[in-house]
Amino acid sequence: MDFKVTPHMLRHTYITNLIYKGVDPKTVQYLAGHENSKTTMDIYAKVKYNKPEELSSVVNAAFGLR
Repeated sequence: MDFKVTPHMLRHTYITNLIYKGVDPKTVQYLAGHENSKTTMDIYAKVKYNKPEELSSVVNAAFGLR
């Protein structure tokens, strides 16, 4: 590898993947050891929808659109 994998990188990947898979934010908060879910979501959730087509499909699904 051209870069060093750190424990922080592994933690970030773990928590981000839990959010991607739709695990309840309070559960992710507990697993991350954060005091509240706002901390968890402020740090990790912002990276979830970085592609417009992903966001579009999520919004459409929420409103029953195709």
